Amino acid sequence: MTSKLLLLILYLFNIFDQINSREFSLQCWKCEVTIESSEELGVFQDDCQAQFDFTEHTLQDCDGKCWKSVDLLDIKRLGNNSQERLKLKDAALSSLKSSRRCFSTDELLRTAEMGINTSNGCRKIIKENKKSIEICFCSDQDMCNKPKHDATA
Repeated sequence: MTSKLLLLILYLFNIFDQINSREFSLQCWKCEVTIESSEELGVFQDDCQAQFDFTEHTLQDCDGKCWKSVDLLDIKRLGNNSQERLKLKDAALSSLKSSRRCFSTDELLRTAEMGINTSNGCRKIIKENKKSIEICFCSDQDMCNKPKHDATA
């Protein structure tokens, strides 16, 4: 009788444990490298490299979607000489920045209310300073972290 009761308790514990583990089944990478904004004092922004580096990120539970933004390289500004162009491109690629984090369910709702598309996928946008970035919303962490073949605009 005690063994049946013990088995029942273990069975119920297992069920509740599985329910709790599904609560945050999504984990997103979060950029841990920050710098103070040059435009707003006291505001910090992500400063991770565009080329994904595990040492700059940690995993965090997420109840919404994974989000990333990556600076894009404007290849029109590179030189015409192919050798010179490759050198400039390599130097420019190493200076590109990215941000990754969880976009919570509440943030997704507020963003949708502002008319911003938060469906899965990536979009290119141009910031006020004419710099191109790519933003992505993803329902799974791998989709947001697939390496790009080329980070160019």
